[in-house]
Amino acid sequence: MKNTLSFIILFTVAINIFNAQGSNSYSKVVNNAERAITNKENAKALSHYEELKKEKYIFSREIYNALICANKAKRWEEVNYWGKLFLEKGASLRFFNQRKFDEYRGTLFFEKLKRLQIKNSVNQQLIKSLDSLTRTDQNLFVKLKQDPNTKVYNLTEEIDKKLFFLEKKYGKISEENTGINLRNDTIYSSRPSFVVLYRHSYQSHLPNSYFNVKSKNNELERILYYNSMDYNLMPIIEHKNILYYLKEDFLQLEYKNDFINFLEITRKAYRNKDFSDYSFYYPIARIDSFANDESAHNFEKMLKEFYVE
Repeated sequence: MKNTLSFIILFTVAINIFNAQGSNSYSKVVNNAERAITNKENAKALSHYEELKKEKYIFSREIYNALICANKAKRWEEVNYWGKLFLEKGASLRFFNQRKFDEYRGTLFFEKLKRLQIKNSVNQQLIKSLDSLTRTDQNLFVKLKQDPNTKVYNLTEEIDKKLFFLEKKYGKISEENTGINLRNDTIYSSRPSFVVLYRHSYQSHLPNSYFNVKSKNNELERILYYNSMDYNLMPIIEHKNILYYLKEDFLQLEYKNDFINFLEITRKAYRNKDFSDYSFYYPIARIDSFANDESAHNFEKMLKEFYVE
């Protein structure tokens, strides 16, 4: 959301919600685990993450959070379990060079993890192709600023065709063949470096877009899904260093449970150093300034009607 904007308040949100992370049970387990973490109940959180071991697929964000949680609880066997999965997603053993893992590195469990010599399936050619496509995408969208008559749907359709082509050539695009987003081998982000391709595909609103096909097949991590969406009323607004939370009555029914969880997590963990090691989703729009006095007035009116501190 832009910092300078005029607000048009819409009362309905016409969004088709797909089961973005495999199943409702998966989301429920993750929400329970994250709430336990923010309640500083690490053992309880790990018991919830244990339930994910029955799932056919576990996304890197849950693996990462379970790994951090296990390390804080000094459950070294669990650190090894989740650490192995994290390495299979493309992380290297250098990830464990961080100070937070000092005690773990001194255990026999870490020696055992090193001896496993875990391999990954990251495809460097696919990564290069996605990086190139991301640059192409950015160059194409420059045209929107240069020529207001350019149709965004045409741009996204061309990008989508290339994404489908890459899947046909390299197999389903996933964390296994693209790897995970780790800066300097240590700083994890659940958002892939090519996340803008998903965002622009979503914005096409075409039923057969790459984004929608991935969603229908339950192949999108739910935070990636939610982060790509447009919201007429943002779940959380930050203005003058104050957070305003959308009232539950105005949360769309299809994703209400997830967003109630996100709002609760944000209240407890945002700016809290106790939880800085974790990867939580804070659906926040930061608003700093307005186009004119009327926009500022409408904004204040919107906050009073739809939000609470």
